Amino acid sequence: MKHTKILLLTCLVFLVFACKHEKTHMLPTYDVTVYQPQSVTKTNSLPTFAHYMPWFGSKEYSGSWTHWGNNADNFVSPGKRDIPMVYYPLIDLYDSNDPAYMEYALLCMKLSGIDGIFIDYYSEMQLYDYPFDFKRTTAAMDMADKVGLKYAVVYEDNILTAVYNADQGVHPLTYYLTNNVNYLKKNIFNRSNYLMVNGKPLFMIFGPSANLTGTQWRSVIQQDVSFVSVFWKPQDAVFKASVDGTMAWTGQSSATNYELDQCLANYSLCIAGAMPGFETVPSTSNNADPRNGDNFREALNYAKTKNPTLLQIPTWNDWGEGTNIEPSVELGYQRLQIVQQFLGVQYTTDDLALCVQLYQKRKQYKGKQYENQVLDQVFYYIVSLQMDKARSLIATI
Repeated sequence: MKHTKILLLTCLVFLVFACKHEKTHMLPTYDVTVYQPQSVTKTNSLPTFAHYMPWFGSKEYSGSWTHWGNNADNFVSPGKRDIPMVYYPLIDLYDSNDPAYMEYALLCMKLSGIDGIFIDYYSEMQLYDYPFDFKRTTAAMDMADKVGLKYAVVYEDNILTAVYNADQGVHPLTYYLTNNVNYLKKNIFNRSNYLMVNGKPLFMIFGPSANLTGTQWRSVIQQDVSFVSVFWKPQDAVFKASVDGTMAWTGQSSATNYELDQCLANYSLCIAGAMPGFETVPSTSNNADPRNGDNFREALNYAKTKNPTLLQIPTWNDWGEGTNIEPSVELGYQRLQIVQQFLGVQYTTDDLALCVQLYQKRKQYKGKQYENQVLDQVFYYIVSLQMDKARSLIATI
């Protein structure tokens, strides 16, 4: 009996110690309330989309620098890596597959009044870095769903020639196009936030570049898709008759909107373009001076006067061509502020700075459960446009 009491007492002491020890190692948690995304009120109702490049990779996230040039391991000054680009990202170099980046980028667009993204699309084919771009593309769509933005793909049809050559001509170009289009119809076009135009999913091509006729394109795509090409081709009457509309890519000022004007003269579906400028390293004859934002303002206003179906801003983040409206070290939020003013939203650069702060906190507290739950709540406050609550909460960590 005595031994039994001693044994019971020992077990009790052990349990008390174990419970205390467990409590000291319990991580604090924050109960996140999920809010549905709310639409941003705009005085300018022109549906506006940013052309989005999903191709950037970082060593931290993907193991290598992708699309940041060959010298990104080197620094030209403290905190600034060596990249062959006129502008440097305000948040530093990033990875397109990083949820923290996609969160930041799409929130900035939302608070600027942008309705969604047109994603540079390289398909699901297993060639070159296409699988990585495809993964980043679908991840961007998933984040756009959470933020409450629409999206559509701009198909880089030069991939057809690339895969045809890689396969040494085993199959015709239409074989690869058919596979790509069938995949889109089965897996992408039916997503709830995919952009519909005239009741059909919008399918844009960055071309035509592949050696296919308009008839071949249409026979594969069929009539259940709104089919738009990027360049108007008056010399190809068959191709002209095969598309539902075109999109102007440049739109750098009223003098360079020939593509938009020709579209409006021939189609009811027209996508205007408003490009801030064009600046490469080294400079080329194609470079266009942004004129401290005036180029962009003129292009936006010109597009508005033409009343197109949609407006595309090329681009959100083509840093290599300097067309980015994504915030940069050199310009700050200038280009997004121009968009905010053009679309007539109530939000300001202070709200954009909050999105930057959210990204920076994600990096600072990477792997920290409690802090990231708090940041999740900040995210849901922003997508539901509860900006004061978002500011107050993020200040607590």
